[in-house]
Amino acid sequence: MPTINLNIPAGAFNPAFLPFLDTMGRYEIFYGGAGSGKSRFAAQKNIIKACRQRRKILVVRKVGRTLRDSVFAEIREVLTAWGLAEYCNVNKTDMTIELPNGSLFLFKGADDPEKIKSIQGLTDIWIEEATELTKADFTQLDLRLRAVKDPQLILTFNPVNVTHWIKKHFFDQDRGATILKTTYQDNRFLDPGYRELLENLKEEDFYFYQVYALGEWGTLGELILTNYVIEEYDTNPEYYKNVHSGLDFGFTMPAALCQIGERDGDLYVLDELYRAKLTNQELIDAVEALDHVKDYPIVADSAEPDRIKEFQQRGFKVTGAKKGKGYKKYAIDTLRRRKIHIHPRFVNFKNEIGAWQYKKTADGTVLEEPVEFNDHLMDALIYATEHLRAGPRKVKVGRFPGYW
Repeated sequence: MPTINLNIPAGAFNPAFLPFLDTMGRYEIFYGGAGSGKSRFAAQKNIIKACRQRRKILVVRKVGRTLRDSVFAEIREVLTAWGLAEYCNVNKTDMTIELPNGSLFLFKGADDPEKIKSIQGLTDIWIEEATELTKADFTQLDLRLRAVKDPQLILTFNPVNVTHWIKKHFFDQDRGATILKTTYQDNRFLDPGYRELLENLKEEDFYFYQVYALGEWGTLGELILTNYVIEEYDTNPEYYKNVHSGLDFGFTMPAALCQIGERDGDLYVLDELYRAKLTNQELIDAVEALDHVKDYPIVADSAEPDRIKEFQQRGFKVTGAKKGKGYKKYAIDTLRRRKIHIHPRFVNFKNEIGAWQYKKTADGTVLEEPVEFNDHLMDALIYATEHLRAGPRKVKVGRFPGYW
């Protein structure tokens, strides 16, 4: 069987993961805090397996549209760092990567189970952000490896909720899984700014510090918004009124955009963008690629006037948020009076709103101040709904089609 000879120094790996480089248990779980390097290691391990012998590896997230900027990019970054990318056949449209020895990486969303069922000959599956999947999603994936020699199913995730099915299935029962917990302290490649952000969570909120810094199973506290439903609906903005987008800038942290429309007094999420490490020009290109967003007003973080100006120069109808004293508190009060509908494919929005909560002091006192961590789409939601509190902006946007 063809192999690819690699000479990767031990220094390319975080020491905590090295003992697991050659393990081949059916179930391997790499979980813990944010920034621990678990996703990078899963990419490294799968590439090494694929180089040693021909493998057919399926890489999965709950929603297919989140793959391109996460695990697909992760695999490509490792291949590039190891000098293998130029020898691989990378199909960016279909999101497949074929190695010179015939090993194949495929990237699919669990939201398209029929396509997954049609894939034959899988040897491995890597589930990134595994807590996004339901137990039924996992069972269907597990079945894909039932008749395979030396199969391996890897799960990577942050332990967001102690009641999650993964904890009950793999941690509270002995399934023979290999389990490694890591935190940001195990990642010697971590950006110092992100390290400081995680350490500061100790003073911000116990839940976020517990989950994202310490990598422990979390218990949610005082959630800010619970008036939402996850359901399928038509996301074409022509069927809604007062369509606005909110834009929260970022670079090391993700830039986030959500488009919101109204119908029968309820709010509907119509689109989302959630991407890190984009220059402003790359962000403009990404927003421009979204259907219909450029046709409607955008309210952006007013702390970035230069970036707003660049959007305006590209023809976007963007204005800065009118922040002031009590801005966020007033926004939350307004949002609590509206039912919010979230389409299942907007997984980043769903994850943020489900963990968005108030700060809590050491003695358990709840403060009327949100924890400022993993709240980028929530900030975008506040900007997108500013017109509910301040009236519509005087921005010419052309025609507003649809639901009036």
